[in-house]
Amino acid sequence: RGHRLRSALSLLGVAIGDRGLVSSAERDVRASLRGDVRKAQAESENLRAQLDEQNKFLQEAYPLMVGSRLIGERVGVVTLGDVSDQEIGNVRDALEATGGRLTSVVSIRTPLDLPAISTAAAGTAFQNLQVEPKLVKRFGERVGVGYVSGGGRLLDKVHRELLASSSGALGGVDSVVVIREPRTFQKPEQSVLNDFEDGLMTGLSNNNGTVVGVET
Repeated sequence: RGHRLRSALSLLGVAIGDRGLVSSAERDVRASLRGDVRKAQAESENLRAQLDEQNKFLQEAYPLMVGSRLIGERVGVVTLGDVSDQEIGNVRDALEATGGRLTSVVSIRTPLDLPAISTAAAGTAFQNLQVEPKLVKRFGERVGVGYVSGGGRLLDKVHRELLASSSGALGGVDSVVVIREPRTFQKPEQSVLNDFEDGLMTGLSNNNGTVVGVET
């Protein structure tokens, strides 16, 4: 038994100490890794070619699919939070072949400044908005209805406190594109914003208006 153990240890020592065997294993690993990289590169190039073909098809087919589908349609863009000019430009470009007109862009300031909005809303049902959070959802709905119909007393009163910026007409649209900033706030502020957004979507959809959400 001792002889067999010594022989096994001797063989193991030769295997461990054999630089040739180790070098061979390293070469095999390197070769395998190079093969994996070449395979991954080939797959990436194939996928990129497929994507290029898809984009080319979409660019050529898009005008045919949407051409004149929105003739005379007044389209507004409502952004929640900071949204880039490029995203607004993308909406404008998408409308170009449809016959629709981008007539209004408004950016809602987030998080909502409830004290300022409450002060501006004096004389309305929302003058206590700051201390009665249950009113926030209803407030959002009224803002949405006012935007679609074209202003309204409430939106006229609070638009400076509610909106970070606006261009074009303050509402009076047939369809609305909503772009939401991909950012969350602390729980109290986010809860208020969620309630407002829920109400806003309801108001924008008033009278069966078309409301779509987009993202890059």
